[in-house]
Amino acid sequence: MIGYVRKNATNERVITIKNVTMNEATVEQMSQYSGGLLGAFWDRTQVTINRLTITDSKVENKRTSDGNYLSGLVYRATGKWDINELNISNTDFTATNNAHINFGLIVNEAYNKDTDGLYLNLKNSGYSLIKISIPDSTNASYYADEIAAKTADSEAKVVSGGNGVGIININMNEGSDTNTKITDTGTYQNKVLTGKLIANQNSRYYYNLDVIKAKE
Repeated sequence: MIGYVRKNATNERVITIKNVTMNEATVEQMSQYSGGLLGAFWDRTQVTINRLTITDSKVENKRTSDGNYLSGLVYRATGKWDINELNISNTDFTATNNAHINFGLIVNEAYNKDTDGLYLNLKNSGYSLIKISIPDSTNASYYADEIAAKTADSEAKVVSGGNGVGIININMNEGSDTNTKITDTGTYQNKVLTGKLIANQNSRYYYNLDVIKAKE
């Protein structure tokens, strides 16, 4: 769709995706920092996704060297994203070289080092993943995430926050959109990576922040 949204002085760039169906799309990449079905670098952009349906599609990274960083939709994003409904089914994410570093399904990097971060609001009830293949890797340090592979450039900054750190907020309310307590609403459960028992230390999820903010 859009390969590169250039960083500018303010968050004035706006992308709205509403009632869009992407069927049998193919993206072939040769980059070490591999973009996905929507693009590669979307900096300082306000994105709203109201029903994006992706079916029978694929992203192939054909770079033969080791050390690739893979993504499903966009490689790097900063600014603000609101994802209200996103459905992906029968879609494959593959790589020719199987010694890649990481994979992020929505984005790989939810930050731009020392400068900007991504504030991503995801409605769990509107996020559907069915029959998705995510690449495995021979790299011993490989990790994958169904939302964002990294929210900062180090595990310490993921926790401490500050400039250049992304925030992933997941709204777990199924109906009313009013409950702020995760003891009631629960936490995000992987839909595809169900066999992964170790949490991704390079990304941190928050819950129901949008509801808390609305109640202030």
